[in-house]
Amino acid sequence: MHACLISRLMPLALVLLAACTPIHGQAKTLYVNPQTGDDAVRYAENGPTKPWRTIGRAAWGSTNRTAPNGSEAAQAGDVVRIASGSYATGGNETGGGGGRQDVAYNPANSGTQGRPIRFECDGECTLTFSSGAGPMIGATERNFIEWSGFTIDDATAPTRSDTGPVTFFRVTGGAIENSTLVGKTSWKERYGDNYNGVRLEDAQGVRIVNNLIRDYGGEGGDRNHSGITTYRSFPTFIEHNEIVNCGSGIYLKAAAPQAEIGRVRFNVLRNNRFGINVLLQPMTEAKPLLIHQNLFVANREAGLWINMFDNGTLDPRWVRFFNNTMVDNVSAMATFHSGTFPKGANFLFWNNVVAGSGQRIRQDTGDAKANNEKDRHDFDHNVYASGPWEIGGEERSLGDLRGLGQDRNSVVENPRFVSATDYRLSAASPARKVGRAVYGIGGPDGAVIPAGAYITGDEVIGRTPRRTP
Repeated sequence: MHACLISRLMPLALVLLAACTPIHGQAKTLYVNPQTGDDAVRYAENGPTKPWRTIGRAAWGSTNRTAPNGSEAAQAGDVVRIASGSYATGGNETGGGGGRQDVAYNPANSGTQGRPIRFECDGECTLTFSSGAGPMIGATERNFIEWSGFTIDDATAPTRSDTGPVTFFRVTGGAIENSTLVGKTSWKERYGDNYNGVRLEDAQGVRIVNNLIRDYGGEGGDRNHSGITTYRSFPTFIEHNEIVNCGSGIYLKAAAPQAEIGRVRFNVLRNNRFGINVLLQPMTEAKPLLIHQNLFVANREAGLWINMFDNGTLDPRWVRFFNNTMVDNVSAMATFHSGTFPKGANFLFWNNVVAGSGQRIRQDTGDAKANNEKDRHDFDHNVYASGPWEIGGEERSLGDLRGLGQDRNSVVENPRFVSATDYRLSAASPARKVGRAVYGIGGPDGAVIPAGAYITGDEVIGRTPRRTP
């Protein structure tokens, strides 16, 4: 590996080893076409009429991933335009090395801040393994690598435990966008834990935007089988994804306080066991985790699940969950599990709309008075279609919660959506004046705003038409 130590004076920086290769000059657009391409074409000659045949040639600078050539591979600032088609790689020599961090198309070079290396499919690009299993795209120890427009199905590109088809390990920057990842509802085929669609591990500043991610362990319901898992990775920006039928839709796991805010917004989380699962997220008041304007539908145990294991300062703190819409989540709307919320946790649950059948706010601890102290958590300005609330297995009314200092400005009313499948608020909705802006979302803090995910009514929640930088 050609490597040098790079230091970057930017808020989200870690000092990482990154590949360094000769600079060709001005960044260029490179082309890959499986029908007309030729991998013998030199980097300098590559163009619309002289494309390469394989993605590996663009990523590795050769046709052999074990013998990369950085001077012939995509450079910082380059965009690799990839024609529609199916692209296979496999075996230890040409891809699919099999280790959980062994990304098949791991590039020879890194991008830089403002000059990423971007692999962009111009139509429908399906990635498969001809042999082997493991992560397909993403990056290991390569910074600012972006992927957009790919389809990966576990049936033809099998992954392994503790990884996924898209993985980012020990990187700064990067993205997976506009892609479709399809797993298996059961994890019986390959034993192991942490079966993920996208996995980030020690990755800073990665974007996960506008993807469909489905069927990662949804049948078994193990919370470690997820559409997206972030492990010691902050800040992370997760936006406009649709995540369906996984153990956890998004699992935010094992992070220390970082220099920037993480944000999860505009996602649809549907028919998972848990919509969003939070574990070991010790954020701070200046660096909170913002989860807002998401749609949770028919998740089988909880829309939001916060894991408390009496780990003291490691337990989740400063999770700000506001302006979300939650419909027909079967078992619970928000669940606190296995331990008392620590003092200073400062969990906020504001401006949410909770509707449909079977919804509960469930606290799996009997210490109602302690758990409802304001510096532990703060519920207010929510719209509930119905109760009840549950604390330590005992049902409580909204009046009981108000007596404990919670939900004093919340209401129990039908939110009156536009329709049974359109969760925007109708003109007559009582939710329109219940919310209060926080973190400047919807207006200056304290301004009267609608509760729920649709503050203006024009937001797109879930995937948008395909976007490019």
